[in-house]
Amino acid sequence: MAIKFFSNSHCPNCPPAKKLMRELEAEGMKIEYIDTDSVDGMVESSLHMVQGTPTTIVVDGAGNEVESWRGQVPDKAKLVELEKK
Repeated sequence: MAIKFFSNSHCPNCPPAKKLMRELEAEGMKIEYIDTDSVDGMVESSLHMVQGTPTTIVVDGAGNEVESWRGQVPDKAKLVELEKK
């Protein structure tokens, strides 16, 4: 499992979501931070059909989406549960 976190500098809801990602990272979870303001971030966003931020996507080892939160702060308990699988 991998967690991809999409954010940008103009997103008013990104700071609380980013804070949660940092908490999860401190607990040992691997988070991939993707800045949708960058060219690489725009490419990755289009691959995952991200249309707004913050977006958090959990993918399996094959890169398939397992769960996502789009335009909202994700549920910490659900992320922890998914990470344990």
